[in-house]
Amino acid sequence: MHLRTGLFLLISALTGLPSLALAQNWQAVPRFGTVPLSSGFEPDPWLGDVEAGGSFDASAIAPGCVGFIDDSKPDLDLDFKPADYALAIYAVSEGDASLVVFTPSGEWLCADDTEGTNPAIIFGNPLAGNYNIWVGAPRSGGILPAVLGITETDIDFNVPVPLNAPQGDNPQNTAGGGGADAIAWGDDTSKYARDGECDDDRFAGPGVSDVMLDEDRYHDATDCRAAYLAGRIYLR
Repeated sequence: MHLRTGLFLLISALTGLPSLALAQNWQAVPRFGTVPLSSGFEPDPWLGDVEAGGSFDASAIAPGCVGFIDDSKPDLDLDFKPADYALAIYAVSEGDASLVVFTPSGEWLCADDTEGTNPAIIFGNPLAGNYNIWVGAPRSGGILPAVLGITETDIDFNVPVPLNAPQGDNPQNTAGGGGADAIAWGDDTSKYARDGECDDDRFAGPGVSDVMLDEDRYHDATDCRAAYLAGRIYLR
């Protein structure tokens, strides 16, 4: 599906609803980080591995919303600066993924089964600002590996899941989530743990802290794992 042709898919499973007093904590630090993109970004599409799912039933958000998400925090935040193009957010999985997005205008959007079991939401005139994104799984408490895509050009539902599977003799050095299970993440005993930045000096990339201390090595597990899976850091 090419977005710049002006031919936009009518998504029958797309539901929009104004902001409600719901349980989702959209202001929390997202599990897999924040992605800042401006119109014309490269590479397009942006792709990142996520682990979808949670225990909150998305059908409580609005009629037409399905799947189970983590209501304590978004999976990913998109900080977007638009121009003259449409924008699509989509997910690909080997299961039945769904999407929930809280837009900069305070609207909740949901999608399911746009193509096969993969969901997509298309914004013909995207707003500037923060898009909070959840990828849902079909069963409560289940974890569904998925790839989250953001594009101004083509929605490609034919990407591998996971996107960056371990390869070769050194899988730990694959950015974007490959080899995550092989990395010794440690614990969250750093005083800077869970602040949205990776403070472990074994890693580099835009998701690491500006100040790295030796004593924080192996002690910022949650932040570093989330940034690694979002493709924002890599092992040195």
